[in-house]
Amino acid sequence: MDEINFFHGMTEAEIQRILKNSKNERFFTRGATIFREGEETDGIYLITEGLIKVYKMSTDGREKTLAILTPGDILGEMALFDYSLRSATAEALQVSSVIVIPRQDFEQLLEEMPVLAIRLIRVLAERLRQADEEIKNLLFLNARSRIILHLVQLAEQHIQGHKNGTPIPFRLTHAEMANLVGVSRETVTRAISELQDEGLIRIEKRKLWINDIEKLRDELM
Repeated sequence: MDEINFFHGMTEAEIQRILKNSKNERFFTRGATIFREGEETDGIYLITEGLIKVYKMSTDGREKTLAILTPGDILGEMALFDYSLRSATAEALQVSSVIVIPRQDFEQLLEEMPVLAIRLIRVLAERLRQADEEIKNLLFLNARSRIILHLVQLAEQHIQGHKNGTPIPFRLTHAEMANLVGVSRETVTRAISELQDEGLIRIEKRKLWINDIEKLRDELM
């Protein structure tokens, strides 16, 4: 389990102590809902496989993607401390699995293991920083730049030393990208077409590849 980012810096004994409190591992097919906004919180989830989208819905039915989480990320931590209901909905973008640690067990672990509390604080701080960046980008970047920024960020999460470009190794529809960036699907379609014409990206086997990630970063300068 040392591949789980949340456990980085912990000893094997500490990791096993945490996993001892996990009640089960849950598996989800693509498109399955893991939990819904407004539901009771049953605990914290550690993602072991797949990709999970976290999003909110507006009262008029519009969707805004807050994050796309990968193996090693934690999920559902927001409602642990204020005993509130789930603040967002989580959906599997691929076949996914999570380890579930019930709320009471996790709270007890936090009291007994300072290293776990520090790790969780770092996760929360990083997500707050990401939220601040999202606000800044909405204020100061145009739609094309925000789309490019999200493509670069998604690719950076999955850089695997490919010689012919950097893939985003999962299928992300234009509608899903629009929900992530906060623009219309038509805007995403137009920007993706322009970036392909400029040779910055390509579509192969229904996946998007960045031909030169440095040139794409330069677009943001």
